Amino acid sequence: FECIVLLARHGADASRPDEHGSTALMSAAKRGHLRLVNLVLQQAREHAGEAGLKRLLDIRDDHGMTALMHAVRSFVSGCVIQLLRWGADADILSDGDGVTSPPPMTALGILTSQCRRSAPDFLNALVGKTGRLTVPDEDGNTFMLWAAKYGHTEAARRALAKNTPEQLGLLEEPGEGLHSPLELAIMCRHHELATMLVSLWDREKPVADMARKGEYIGLAALGKAIEYDWEDVALKMIENITPFDPDCEEVQEALFACTEKKWTNCVITLLSKDVNPNRVSKRGESTTLSACKANQVTILQALIEHGARDLEPACFVSIYVGHFECFRLVWAHVERSAELLRTCACIAALTNSFTALKVVMESVQPEMGVHAYGPKIRQIIKRWCAPGVIHRLFPTLYREIEEEDPSVPLLCAVAKANFKCVSYLLEQKADPLVVDDSGLSAITWACTVGNLDIAKILLKCGASVSLEPG
Repeated sequence: FECIVLLARHGADASRPDEHGSTALMSAAKRGHLRLVNLVLQQAREHAGEAGLKRLLDIRDDHGMTALMHAVRSFVSGCVIQLLRWGADADILSDGDGVTSPPPMTALGILTSQCRRSAPDFLNALVGKTGRLTVPDEDGNTFMLWAAKYGHTEAARRALAKNTPEQLGLLEEPGEGLHSPLELAIMCRHHELATMLVSLWDREKPVADMARKGEYIGLAALGKAIEYDWEDVALKMIENITPFDPDCEEVQEALFACTEKKWTNCVITLLSKDVNPNRVSKRGESTTLSACKANQVTILQALIEHGARDLEPACFVSIYVGHFECFRLVWAHVERSAELLRTCACIAALTNSFTALKVVMESVQPEMGVHAYGPKIRQIIKRWCAPGVIHRLFPTLYREIEEEDPSVPLLCAVAKANFKCVSYLLEQKADPLVVDDSGLSAITWACTVGNLDIAKILLKCGASVSLEPG
């Protein structure tokens, strides 16, 4: 170092490049000689003024690299910070064609090409001095994509503080099959960074995180937030998607998914934006059915208030799975035909759902003929449900109905040996002599299941063995 100082004092030109275009400043920066970097820059300012200093800082060697780029590539923190303080231009692009050599990159791009989850302490300083944050690095990542992928939250925060969404590339359309920074932050589970990006959304000036042809802004990120179970991010997306098409297929799928995940606020917000509560999912399942299955009373209430009509299958499902609060809510709004009353009473009796059975029977009028034999339960369910929906969602229920479907509430209760339900139905004037389509009466069903108590109460109420065939 003393030799170099002596040479500099005697007029050695510190800015003169060698045969490869490399200067003493580049060599010092590359090797981390901070004292030499300061000496060379000071000499350049004294002998050539600010213009000469600027030329020395920005000159590129035969590889298209400036002194700052060399310091960055060598991870020499002190030299990087010092060069930036002296005014090194962080926006200069390196030479390269992207084929035989790396593509043109800024010093920040050179850094991000080499770093993944860990980065040197000069990252934040470099971000603060770089204006061209959308220039991709060697891997094709812009700065925000890189930060979102590897979770560099503080660097992203500094970039967001000094740059507009446009300058950060957040308004640019991702290429086919590529993801936006927000999507990547969600997918890589960097919650703080994702929340920060979502906070950029504004109804008046939305961030076009996704504006692919024919799609609506933010739908892809909303899908990722749902897929990766981030309710707060999903809610923010729903609140600020612009423009919002309530009939868009992706929005409908979001309603189903949020219902299944029990995200009450998300569902209520979607419904407040006039999303149709009566569309069915690709599996043929309605949101009403999904809410009953998940025992989500608040969601179910919101669906009904916004015009949900698929209430009959919801009655069947809520009885079967034992979600009686859901059943009471649906029952208060469904149109209670004699056919529905008899079907619900049969399902309640088959599943020993005494609470539901009592609610149903309280709505029965004598002229409805609920206690008489009628169409098979499975035929009624098929009439109200899309083909295969109940069978796919609740195979056990469907199997029970297929195997034992007397289609009379009393016979259903006897067939399942549900003494409490049998007693209650007899109190409600059920006919103990009623027979199914095969001519079998309640007493025969009681003998078949071997329940003496049920046989006794049937005989006590007027059942007769003399009427039995065979």
